[in-house]
Amino acid sequence: EIRVPAGTRIRLVVFSADVDHQLAVAGISVERETLRGRRQTLEFVAWPPGTYEIACAVVCGAGHDRMKGALVVE
Repeated sequence: EIRVPAGTRIRLVVFSADVDHQLAVAGISVERETLRGRRQTLEFVAWPPGTYEIACAVVCGAGHDRMKGALVVE
């Protein structure tokens, strides 16, 4: 879970060691391809207030259904 005040500029740096993924924050139109072996940066403004699911948006193998988190914009 990531908690931030509304209006905060978020910068997530992600890395995939195994396969390609796609990080998505549902409800606020944020998606970023995460390519195997490469560091990717995802930047956006956390708005509007609410709780949003963070998940992998492409079927990537075993454990895909457990690749979830939450962004709480307060």
